[in-house]
Amino acid sequence: MNARNSSVDLLGTTVLIIFIGLIGTRLTKGVDLTDEAYYAIFLDDWLKGGIATSAFLTLHQTAALIVYPAALIYVAVKGSSDGLLLFLRALFLIGAVASAAVWIVFMRRIGHRLYAWAGGLLILAFIPFGLPAPSYNTLGQQALTIAMASFGCAALAAGQPRAQLQWLIASACAWALATVAYPTMIAPMGFLCLLGLLYRDRIFPQPWRYALLVAAAVCIGWGIVATSLSVTRLYDSIIYLSAVADVGGMGRKLTLAFDILRNDAAFAILCLFAVTIGIFRRHLGAFAQIASVAIIGSLFFTTPALFVRSHDAITLAALTGIGLLTGLWPGASRNERVVALVYATSIAAALATSMTAFNSIFNFCIGAVPAAALSLVARPSVKSCSLVGVLPAPVAIAAVLSTSLYVYYGELQPPPLQLRERLQEGFFAGIEAHPDDAALLRVVRGRVGPLLGHSQTIAVIGRLPGLALATPLRLSMPTAFPLTPNVPQRGIAAAGDYYTRPENRPQLVLIYRDAYFEPINPMQQQFDEWYAPLAEFSTPLGQLAVFQRRLGGPTD
Repeated sequence: MNARNSSVDLLGTTVLIIFIGLIGTRLTKGVDLTDEAYYAIFLDDWLKGGIATSAFLTLHQTAALIVYPAALIYVAVKGSSDGLLLFLRALFLIGAVASAAVWIVFMRRIGHRLYAWAGGLLILAFIPFGLPAPSYNTLGQQALTIAMASFGCAALAAGQPRAQLQWLIASACAWALATVAYPTMIAPMGFLCLLGLLYRDRIFPQPWRYALLVAAAVCIGWGIVATSLSVTRLYDSIIYLSAVADVGGMGRKLTLAFDILRNDAAFAILCLFAVTIGIFRRHLGAFAQIASVAIIGSLFFTTPALFVRSHDAITLAALTGIGLLTGLWPGASRNERVVALVYATSIAAALATSMTAFNSIFNFCIGAVPAAALSLVARPSVKSCSLVGVLPAPVAIAAVLSTSLYVYYGELQPPPLQLRERLQEGFFAGIEAHPDDAALLRVVRGRVGPLLGHSQTIAVIGRLPGLALATPLRLSMPTAFPLTPNVPQRGIAAAGDYYTRPENRPQLVLIYRDAYFEPINPMQQQFDEWYAPLAEFSTPLGQLAVFQRRLGGPTD
């Protein structure tokens, strides 16, 4: 048995290292000037002038606070922010490895080895939206996984009070990070604590102590956030984001989820099969595992329903484990109860992220990752390990990895690898970019740069907020994220109100237009009164116009 365990551990470690190498190589390719750049802009702006003077009014900046200390250290050591985006991607990979490692420890404490490594590899391989950055999605998902795995380790450390307390503290700290990164995570956190108070069978580890530890950690975490941003700005950020992001409310999100399932009959049927297998998995034996392989494997022959294949795979895998909830019934073993608690909390997190995220059901997978990793286990027992039982794991991992390695978020048409251009300077240094992105960044640095003069502030309007990262100026905008055509009128009005104060108007404005997105200018009708055209440049995919603030007006 020891020789077999050593072989499994050697195999698992080897594959883990290979995965780290593959994902690490992937991190050096592809520049995303949309969402990934948006997350990095918070850090870039703070590094240019500090948090206190930042103009941003959006709740998304709380996630950036988690990696801000690391960014400060990087800039202090290197002397500039050149290559910072690649460093941030490395931080993402470190978080992925950490969450996978803690998950492996948790599963090994249940008694598994092969399943432990399989679950850890699935967690490591998953990159939400194919976007390898420390965003609120990735940081929230990684912290959630660590919180759940640490809780599981504590619950399985019966008779080891010191070890149990250490794991409980680790779980509480991870919950604090999860809620700071993704505030919606407070819902599954509260759900788990409530389950602990309901189940008084001594399997849930010290429920009152755990709840107090979690509450203390979350209060400390949000206390740091409030101190860093100020309570006033935190409140204003909540109000502003609710105005801009509340497009159709809960009704729109439910309609989106329904429309996806209605318009993609194949995926809807796969979901139905997955739930059915999950409910009856205890009675189906090896057939459940074979059916799981067929369900997840079929994703290679269908068009992704939830944005990318990895999201479909995580969602379907999580649904095949719904039968694990029977561990909440009276008489369940310790292992079954712990697995059920972790699974139920993960599904609660998935529902919470779906109901609160702008993209609705696309974000189900963010909370469902721990549930999907658990569902790879036939039953929470060492005796359940068999060749057939292991089959769903490599299929699910392959489905996830096919997205993580080959989907480049933000690239509309990925080029052949040999045509990528390695960027040598600036925020994106060290990354092999799409030729169109590289050319656009050269326009900003080489042609817009000389026009900056003594300007100190800028606004970037259009599909690509990341253009701001190619300038030395600070943004004067309540949010760098572009206003889309479906933003409610009150959101556009809230953005416009910011610019009615002369001190908030930036000295330069960049407006980027292409065939994919018609930008909404929050300054609207007053823009021509406040700004004069300075230059306009053609780019591979669109036009970049530069405007300069008019001087000598009644408000200047």
